[in-house]
Amino acid sequence: DDNNDPMEIDGSIMQAPSLYGNNNRWLQGHLEYLRDTYNEEHDLDDSEFQKKFVDIIPSNWTVCSLTMYPNTNELSIVRLQAETTPTIIKLSLQRTRRSHNNTSENTMDFVGAIDELKQIISESDKTISTAKFYTEKTAVNEWWKRRMQLDHQLKRLLNTIETEWLGGFKGLLCGNYHEDIEGLRKFQRKLNQLLHNFVYGLPPNSNREKSQKMIDINLNMCRVFLRLGPDPSNRELDDIIYFLLSCYESQGVDIDYNRADIVQLKNQLKGEINRYHETALIKNIDTMTRKQNDHVILIPDNHLHPIPWESLPIMRSQPVSRLPCLSFLRDRIMRSLAANDDDDNWTEVSINSKKTCYVLNPSGDLMHTQNEFETAFKNMDGWQGLIQEKPVELQWQNMLESRDLYMYFGHSAGQSIIRGQNIKKLKHCPVAILMGCSSGTLVDKGEYDADGYIINYLLGGSPAVVANLWDVTDKSIDQLTGKMFNTWGLLKNNNNNTNNNVSLVEAVSSSRDACTLPYLIGAAPIIYGIPVYIKRS
Repeated sequence: DDNNDPMEIDGSIMQAPSLYGNNNRWLQGHLEYLRDTYNEEHDLDDSEFQKKFVDIIPSNWTVCSLTMYPNTNELSIVRLQAETTPTIIKLSLQRTRRSHNNTSENTMDFVGAIDELKQIISESDKTISTAKFYTEKTAVNEWWKRRMQLDHQLKRLLNTIETEWLGGFKGLLCGNYHEDIEGLRKFQRKLNQLLHNFVYGLPPNSNREKSQKMIDINLNMCRVFLRLGPDPSNRELDDIIYFLLSCYESQGVDIDYNRADIVQLKNQLKGEINRYHETALIKNIDTMTRKQNDHVILIPDNHLHPIPWESLPIMRSQPVSRLPCLSFLRDRIMRSLAANDDDDNWTEVSINSKKTCYVLNPSGDLMHTQNEFETAFKNMDGWQGLIQEKPVELQWQNMLESRDLYMYFGHSAGQSIIRGQNIKKLKHCPVAILMGCSSGTLVDKGEYDADGYIINYLLGGSPAVVANLWDVTDKSIDQLTGKMFNTWGLLKNNNNNTNNNVSLVEAVSSSRDACTLPYLIGAAPIIYGIPVYIKRS
């Protein structure tokens, strides 16, 4: 009720927002900059796009844009890193696995994958809605058996998407790993030499015929191949080889696959990949370990947002978040730079953990969740919240504008507490953790961008929003939430004047296996936004 008077809030709490810095005189200039930037976006050429969108990305971040073409069953991946030319690959989902005996194997198409995902979630919803009717021990065991079957089915589906859709190119979705730069350049030379020998039957040299085209595989593509690890599968090697040979074919070079010894080339490629990793280990470089504070941001299109990409095997151990578009990422980067009066040096976004507000079990029927967190929340210095009580909208709107972190533990995403149109208007929008069922679901709008309640937080300027892609059970999601809080350091003594070096994104990714059902429940939470750290004060 907008006519109600705002609740009284302690004056020490109603202070200038600290999320992006305490002095917000920069904000007007920043907003004017964004207005001008949005107006000129459609006129940018390649070099201007690189400067305004790509080169501003922090060096420890990797951005991957995913676009699906359902009519042709093709997946386009664009990989972006600062000071690096974008890597663009279009993969046919119907590409066949060709082998030396000319056998072929079709991959799962897009519609088939989405239909199976919907079927898994639908069956999960049925088990959740009927759980209260299972009281006998035998029936309860059967209920858990069905839930575990769905968990395994979802895991298999995600494995299939990685194996058949991404194949030898799954490294495109990886971030920054420790590398042996000398070994990397040597691998590049050997790979180019192997290909040239295979195509022309002799090593590349200055005396080769001018008609012999030389395809140079760049270092970024070499990194993608090396992310397969020291023992890539035959399917992954086939994927790489036929892609590389197609590069020569696209330049008019004829390749006789009937006479070509693909098996030998595959063994040679596998040997060079293994040699790179083994040589690096001798130099005490662990090439399978990602760099500290490494982060991947996905930008899935309207067709791909329902898929829990973050739980693909190649990504599950990585800190991964997502955003609806590259402009949203640009906005958050530029906002942080402007707030810190520094146009060049990136400073990680951090929150004051004392400036937390929460709504816990507003409907009164999530007693397990309340019992799990009530005591801890009440003991935290500076926190304000409501338990088994729904706030008045205007009161909570004022509360959100004074806080760095907002947590909601109720049904759905809290739409009944504050309307989306008012979230978008907040002068200061906090990080949001919305642990209700399907709180992160986006609704398809046909030719327009998919929409959902959490988008309001992003439009309002929130750095990050945690939400669930589908319905979850309270006890299981509470397991993940508790592990996430502990990993992030949220429930630690917030009088400690040290910075926690684990982001909220990493805390979520490292907590998925804390659930009894690591995929049916553990894959549901995703984060829209950028990494956010806890700052003690």
